[in-house]
Amino acid sequence: MGASKKHAELQSRPTGEASREGAVYPAYRSMRAAKSHGLAARLRKHRTGQVVLDTGENLVSSGDPITAVYSLREGILLAGGGEKADGPRVSGLFWPGELVLADPTARCWAVDLCARTEARVDVHDRAGLHAVMRDEPDLAVWLFEAACGELLGHLDFERRLRILAVEGRFAALMVRFARCLGRPCEGGRMFSMPLLRAELASYLGLRTETVCRVLARWQKSGLITLKGRRTFIIHSLADFESLASGITRS
Repeated sequence: MGASKKHAELQSRPTGEASREGAVYPAYRSMRAAKSHGLAARLRKHRTGQVVLDTGENLVSSGDPITAVYSLREGILLAGGGEKADGPRVSGLFWPGELVLADPTARCWAVDLCARTEARVDVHDRAGLHAVMRDEPDLAVWLFEAACGELLGHLDFERRLRILAVEGRFAALMVRFARCLGRPCEGGRMFSMPLLRAELASYLGLRTETVCRVLARWQKSGLITLKGRRTFIIHSLADFESLASGITRS
């Protein structure tokens, strides 16, 4: 059974035909910046429920009505859906600690939100949150402040991905995966890559052949070891951080 059905009792579908237009709001907002205010804990207190997703399971599907706000406790969600001429379409990633929000003017999700690892998600019913914020207006202010701060952070990360050279932008993403999913191992830090090569290419704005070529070059130079298609070992996170910050287009 899909995750959207698992928490169907938490949602009320609007009457009439819902518009399929709408988009995931590009500021994938982190709770980390607001933890000093106790925002994350306060929102958890008011959650409507929790969803546990298996790898490959959708939290929502394109066309589902927007009736809740989600906060990702564990795992990684991929926002995407549909196909480009050269492969899958990936519009974004959600990381642990982030809020999953849609465009507030939209009625329906325009993308699928798919768990690329096992994931745990808190559900906050929109109507319930509105009531809470009427009673606790300072919560709304803190949420707005956190959203604005995280918007700037995400815009900066996306700007860096646009201006970095190919290896630099790929390295920046690898650092995030290693920090989020990795565990220490002999010779470095190991993690299971949650995205297919074509999905990596779509997210980074590269061709799949380029992604494969960069991985082969890194492996040959000893920066990484690949075990099968999914298991990555990064031998020096500092080397990748250097790539992510120091190689830009001329």
